[in-house]
Amino acid sequence: MESLRFERQVRFFGEEGQRKIRNTKPLVIGAGGIGSHVIQQLAFLGVGALHIIDPDVLEKTNANRLIGVNDADQAGKSKAAIAERLVRRINPNIDVTAEQQDVLELIESRDQPFGTDWVFSCVDDDGVRLKLLQEVAGGPTLIDCATEVVPREEGLPNFGGRICVADGTDGCPYCRDLYDEQEIRHSLADADELQDEAERYGVAPEELEDSGPSVVTLNGIVASLACNEFMAAVAGIRKPKPILEYRGNYGIVAASQDPLPDSCLYCDDWRTGA
Repeated sequence: MESLRFERQVRFFGEEGQRKIRNTKPLVIGAGGIGSHVIQQLAFLGVGALHIIDPDVLEKTNANRLIGVNDADQAGKSKAAIAERLVRRINPNIDVTAEQQDVLELIESRDQPFGTDWVFSCVDDDGVRLKLLQEVAGGPTLIDCATEVVPREEGLPNFGGRICVADGTDGCPYCRDLYDEQEIRHSLADADELQDEAERYGVAPEELEDSGPSVVTLNGIVASLACNEFMAAVAGIRKPKPILEYRGNYGIVAASQDPLPDSCLYCDDWRTGA
Protein backbone atom coordinates (compact mmCIF):
# COMPACT_ATOMS: atom_id res chain seq x y z
CA MET A 1 0.00 0.00 0.00
CA GLU A 2 2.80 2.43 0.93
CA SER A 3 4.55 1.87 -2.41
CA LEU A 4 1.30 2.64 -4.26
CA ARG A 5 0.48 5.71 -2.18
CA PHE A 6 2.98 7.91 -4.03
CA GLU A 7 3.02 6.08 -7.36
CA ARG A 8 1.41 8.94 -9.28
CA GLN A 9 3.91 11.41 -7.79
CA VAL A 10 6.83 9.14 -8.71
CA ARG A 11 5.62 9.29 -12.31
CA PHE A 12 6.16 13.05 -12.10
CA PHE A 13 9.50 13.48 -10.33
CA GLY A 14 10.83 9.94 -9.92
CA GLU A 15 11.77 7.68 -7.02
CA GLU A 16 14.70 9.89 -6.13
CA GLY A 17 12.48 12.95 -5.88
CA GLN A 18 10.06 11.10 -3.62
CA ARG A 19 12.94 9.88 -1.48
CA LYS A 20 14.17 13.46 -1.05
CA ILE A 21 10.71 14.59 0.02
CA ARG A 22 10.46 11.69 2.48
CA ASN A 23 13.78 12.76 4.00
CA THR A 24 12.50 16.24 4.83
CA LYS A 25 10.99 17.24 8.16
CA PRO A 26 9.42 20.67 7.71
CA LEU A 27 8.39 22.96 10.53
CA VAL A 28 5.05 24.73 10.12
CA ILE A 29 4.50 27.75 12.33
CA GLY A 30 0.77 28.44 12.44
CA ALA A 31 -1.93 25.80 11.92
CA GLY A 32 -4.77 28.15 11.04
CA GLY A 33 -6.26 29.15 7.69
CA ILE A 34 -3.11 28.90 5.55
CA GLY A 35 -1.12 26.61 7.82
CA SER A 36 -3.73 23.86 7.94
CA HIS A 37 -3.71 23.73 4.12
CA VAL A 38 0.09 23.56 4.11
CA ILE A 39 0.07 20.77 6.69
CA GLN A 40 -2.45 18.76 4.69
CA GLN A 41 -0.47 19.06 1.47
CA LEU A 42 2.86 18.22 3.09
CA ALA A 43 1.26 15.08 4.53
CA PHE A 44 -0.07 14.07 1.13
CA LEU A 45 3.32 14.76 -0.48
CA GLY A 46 4.86 12.26 1.95
CA VAL A 47 7.32 14.17 4.13
CA GLY A 48 9.01 11.91 6.66
CA ALA A 49 8.39 14.11 9.69
CA LEU A 50 6.39 17.22 10.45
CA HIS A 51 6.64 19.62 13.37
CA ILE A 52 3.66 21.94 14.00
CA ILE A 53 3.51 24.93 16.35
CA ASP A 54 0.42 27.05 17.02
CA PRO A 55 -0.62 28.80 20.24
CA ASP A 56 -4.30 29.22 19.42
CA VAL A 57 -7.47 27.28 20.05
CA LEU A 58 -10.49 26.62 17.90
CA GLU A 59 -13.19 29.26 17.72
CA LYS A 60 -16.50 28.84 15.92
CA THR A 61 -15.49 31.58 13.46
CA ASN A 62 -12.63 29.28 12.33
CA ALA A 63 -15.04 26.65 11.02
CA ASN A 64 -15.21 28.20 7.52
CA ARG A 65 -11.53 27.63 6.71
CA LEU A 66 -9.66 25.33 9.13
CA ILE A 67 -8.69 22.14 7.31
CA GLY A 68 -9.15 19.08 9.52
CA VAL A 69 -11.83 20.51 11.78
CA ASN A 70 -15.16 18.72 12.08
CA ASP A 71 -18.51 19.62 13.54
CA ALA A 72 -17.87 17.57 16.68
CA ASP A 73 -14.81 19.64 17.63
CA GLN A 74 -15.57 21.95 20.52
CA ALA A 75 -14.43 25.55 20.79
CA GLY A 76 -11.24 25.66 22.82
CA LYS A 77 -9.62 22.62 21.20
CA SER A 78 -6.00 23.20 20.29
CA LYS A 79 -5.41 23.98 16.61
CA ALA A 80 -2.12 22.12 16.87
CA ALA A 81 -3.97 19.01 18.06
CA ILE A 82 -6.44 19.27 15.18
CA ALA A 83 -3.52 19.52 12.73
CA GLU A 84 -1.77 16.52 14.29
CA ARG A 85 -4.96 14.46 13.97
CA LEU A 86 -5.24 15.51 10.32
CA VAL A 87 -1.72 14.30 9.53
CA ARG A 88 -2.18 10.97 11.31
CA ARG A 89 -5.40 10.31 9.40
CA ILE A 90 -3.72 11.05 6.06
CA ASN A 91 -0.53 9.09 6.68
CA PRO A 92 0.18 7.44 10.05
CA ASN A 93 3.77 6.76 8.95
CA ILE A 94 4.69 10.44 9.26
CA ASP A 95 6.51 11.31 12.48
CA VAL A 96 4.36 14.26 13.54
CA THR A 97 4.73 16.41 16.64
CA ALA A 98 2.46 19.32 17.51
CA GLU A 99 2.90 21.98 20.18
CA GLN A 100 0.43 24.52 21.48
CA GLN A 101 2.95 27.23 22.23
CA ASP A 102 3.34 30.97 21.79
CA VAL A 103 5.79 31.53 18.94
CA LEU A 104 7.56 34.55 20.44
CA GLU A 105 8.00 32.76 23.75
CA LEU A 106 9.36 29.73 21.90
CA ILE A 107 11.90 31.85 20.04
CA GLU A 108 13.03 33.67 23.17
CA SER A 109 13.44 30.47 25.19
CA ARG A 110 15.01 28.32 22.47
CA ASP A 111 18.72 27.54 22.68
CA GLN A 112 18.90 24.90 19.93
CA PRO A 113 18.43 25.12 16.13
CA PHE A 114 15.01 24.18 14.80
CA GLY A 115 16.51 21.01 13.32
CA THR A 116 14.94 21.34 9.88
CA ASP A 117 15.83 22.57 6.40
CA TRP A 118 12.39 24.12 5.75
CA VAL A 119 10.24 26.48 7.82
CA PHE A 120 6.76 27.56 6.70
CA SER A 121 5.70 30.83 8.32
CA CYS A 122 1.89 30.82 8.31
CA VAL A 123 1.16 33.44 10.94
CA ASP A 124 -1.07 36.51 10.76
CA ASP A 125 1.22 38.96 12.52
CA ASP A 126 4.10 40.81 10.84
CA GLY A 127 5.88 41.19 14.17
CA VAL A 128 5.98 37.40 14.58
CA ARG A 129 6.95 37.03 10.91
CA LEU A 130 9.95 39.29 11.45
CA LYS A 131 11.04 37.46 14.59
CA LEU A 132 10.86 34.15 12.70
CA LEU A 133 12.93 35.61 9.88
CA GLN A 134 15.53 36.79 12.38
CA GLU A 135 15.59 33.33 13.95
CA VAL A 136 16.03 31.28 10.77
CA ALA A 137 18.28 33.63 8.76
CA GLY A 138 21.48 31.77 7.96
CA GLY A 139 19.79 28.40 8.50
CA PRO A 140 16.75 26.68 6.98
CA THR A 141 14.88 27.94 3.94
CA LEU A 142 11.90 30.06 4.97
CA ILE A 143 8.61 30.12 3.05
CA ASP A 144 6.63 33.11 4.30
CA CYS A 145 2.92 33.00 3.41
CA ALA A 146 0.27 35.72 3.60
CA THR A 147 -3.19 36.64 2.32
CA GLU A 148 -4.94 39.98 2.24
CA VAL A 149 -8.51 41.13 1.74
CA VAL A 150 -9.14 44.87 1.74
CA PRO A 151 -12.89 45.67 1.69
CA ARG A 152 -14.18 48.61 -0.34
CA GLU A 153 -17.28 50.68 0.21
CA GLU A 154 -18.15 50.20 -3.45
CA GLY A 155 -17.13 47.53 -5.95
CA LEU A 156 -15.04 44.42 -5.45
CA PRO A 157 -12.58 44.21 -2.55
CA ASN A 158 -8.87 44.01 -3.24
CA PHE A 159 -7.87 40.45 -2.43
CA GLY A 160 -4.95 38.15 -2.98
CA GLY A 161 -1.90 36.72 -1.31
CA ARG A 162 1.76 35.94 -1.76
CA ILE A 163 4.60 33.66 -0.79
CA CYS A 164 8.26 34.50 -0.34
CA VAL A 165 10.89 31.74 -0.47
CA ALA A 166 13.96 33.02 1.36
CA ASP A 167 17.34 31.33 1.51
CA GLY A 168 19.66 34.29 0.90
CA THR A 169 19.89 33.94 -2.88
CA ASP A 170 16.93 36.02 -4.07
CA GLY A 171 15.96 38.28 -1.21
CA CYS A 172 13.72 37.83 1.81
CA PRO A 173 10.46 39.35 3.09
CA TYR A 174 12.39 42.13 4.84
CA CYS A 175 14.47 43.45 1.93
CA ARG A 176 11.51 43.00 -0.42
CA ASP A 177 9.41 45.30 1.83
CA LEU A 178 6.72 42.69 2.47
CA TYR A 179 6.30 43.59 6.13
CA ASP A 180 4.27 46.49 7.52
CA GLU A 181 6.54 48.48 9.86
CA GLN A 182 3.60 49.97 11.76
CA GLU A 183 2.09 46.52 12.31
CA ILE A 184 5.46 45.22 13.53
CA ARG A 185 5.74 48.07 16.00
CA HIS A 186 2.21 47.46 17.30
CA SER A 187 2.69 43.71 17.44
CA LEU A 188 5.88 43.78 19.47
CA ALA A 189 4.86 46.63 21.77
CA ASP A 190 4.02 45.94 25.40
CA ALA A 191 0.83 47.15 27.12
CA ASP A 192 2.37 50.46 28.22
CA GLU A 193 3.65 51.20 24.72
CA LEU A 194 0.25 50.44 23.21
CA GLN A 195 -1.43 52.72 25.71
CA ASP A 196 1.07 55.46 24.90
CA GLU A 197 0.31 55.01 21.20
CA ALA A 198 -3.40 55.24 21.89
CA GLU A 199 -2.97 58.47 23.81
CA ARG A 200 -0.67 59.95 21.19
CA TYR A 201 -2.61 59.00 18.06
CA GLY A 202 -6.11 58.36 19.38
CA VAL A 203 -6.20 54.68 18.37
CA ALA A 204 -7.65 52.30 20.95
CA PRO A 205 -5.29 49.35 21.71
CA GLU A 206 -8.04 46.81 21.06
CA GLU A 207 -8.45 48.18 17.52
CA LEU A 208 -4.86 47.20 16.75
CA GLU A 209 -5.68 43.55 17.40
CA ASP A 210 -8.57 43.34 14.94
CA SER A 211 -8.61 40.42 12.51
CA GLY A 212 -9.65 40.77 8.89
CA PRO A 213 -11.67 38.70 6.44
CA SER A 214 -10.51 35.17 5.64
CA VAL A 215 -11.85 32.53 3.23
CA VAL A 216 -10.81 28.95 2.60
CA THR A 217 -10.23 29.35 -1.15
CA LEU A 218 -7.79 32.23 -0.84
CA ASN A 219 -5.86 30.41 1.90
CA GLY A 220 -5.75 27.29 -0.26
CA ILE A 221 -4.29 29.12 -3.27
CA VAL A 222 -1.46 30.63 -1.23
CA ALA A 223 -0.74 27.35 0.57
CA SER A 224 -0.64 25.48 -2.74
CA LEU A 225 1.85 27.98 -4.15
CA ALA A 226 4.04 27.48 -1.09
CA CYS A 227 3.90 23.68 -1.19
CA ASN A 228 4.46 23.60 -4.94
CA GLU A 229 7.67 25.62 -4.61
CA PHE A 230 8.77 23.34 -1.76
CA MET A 231 8.08 20.28 -3.91
CA ALA A 232 9.85 21.74 -6.94
CA ALA A 233 12.96 22.56 -4.92
CA VAL A 234 13.20 19.38 -2.85
CA ALA A 235 12.41 16.94 -5.66
CA GLY A 236 14.89 18.66 -7.95
CA ILE A 237 12.38 19.87 -10.54
CA ARG A 238 13.60 23.48 -10.53
CA LYS A 239 14.75 26.30 -8.30
CA PRO A 240 11.85 27.81 -6.33
CA LYS A 241 10.51 31.21 -7.33
CA PRO A 242 11.45 33.77 -4.65
CA ILE A 243 8.15 35.68 -4.86
CA LEU A 244 4.80 34.51 -6.20
CA GLU A 245 1.81 36.81 -5.85
CA TYR A 246 -1.81 35.83 -6.39
CA ARG A 247 -3.79 38.85 -7.59
CA GLY A 248 -7.35 37.81 -7.00
CA ASN A 249 -8.96 40.80 -8.68
CA TYR A 250 -7.30 39.79 -11.95
CA GLY A 251 -7.27 36.03 -11.45
CA ILE A 252 -3.53 35.69 -12.07
CA VAL A 253 -0.35 34.54 -10.34
CA ALA A 254 2.69 36.74 -10.99
CA ALA A 255 6.37 36.25 -10.21
CA SER A 256 8.11 39.34 -8.89
CA GLN A 257 10.60 41.08 -11.18
CA ASP A 258 11.59 43.77 -8.68
CA PRO A 259 15.35 44.39 -8.34
CA LEU A 260 17.03 43.40 -5.09
CA PRO A 261 19.10 45.65 -2.82
CA ASP A 262 22.86 45.10 -2.82
CA SER A 263 22.83 44.03 0.80
CA CYS A 264 20.34 42.80 3.39
CA LEU A 265 20.82 42.18 7.10
CA TYR A 266 19.11 38.78 6.95
CA CYS A 267 20.09 37.59 3.47
CA ASP A 268 23.73 38.30 4.33
CA ASP A 269 23.39 35.82 7.22
CA TRP A 270 22.30 33.09 4.78
CA ARG A 271 25.13 33.90 2.38
CA THR A 272 27.75 33.76 5.12
CA GLY A 273 26.15 30.77 6.89
CA ALA A 274 25.82 32.75 10.13
